[in-house]
Amino acid sequence: MEEARVLILELGLVSGLASTLREMLETGAGRPIQALHEFIDTSEGADSVGTLGKITGEFEPSVIFVVLSLTTMKQAGGLLESLNRNPCKAPMIAVIEGERPEEVADLFRLGITDFVTPPIRSMDVLPRVWRLLDRNGSSETLTSALKKNSP
Repeated sequence: MEEARVLILELGLVSGLASTLREMLETGAGRPIQALHEFIDTSEGADSVGTLGKITGEFEPSVIFVVLSLTTMKQAGGLLESLNRNPCKAPMIAVIEGERPEEVADLFRLGITDFVTPPIRSMDVLPRVWRLLDRNGSSETLTSALKKNSP
């Protein structure tokens, strides 16, 4: 079975969400997933778009998680737009701490495919990842993987 690649982009420190997400993906996904966790500096003057382009070009993710807080949500716009222009065009799931409905709508306009809110649980995250991986054909379907692994 082909290993899926999931990129976890943390835009600002969001109380351990990114490391929890990485552990969840690597240990409980029911299929092989390589998760890469990267912190992206969104402060003024940082070349976050250039850094992001380099990371996505080298890692070639199948799915991208973007971990956001209310304070980093405003800086995320340019990054999300650059991800949409990126040739890899991986679907994006936002993990949003302290979201407001109007901000979630803005994220969808910027190209987010789906979102989850803390506390994050496997039953909320993994089906979203499986659906996106199956839709993009980046690995075999969950059903066929489970059939192979059943006694």
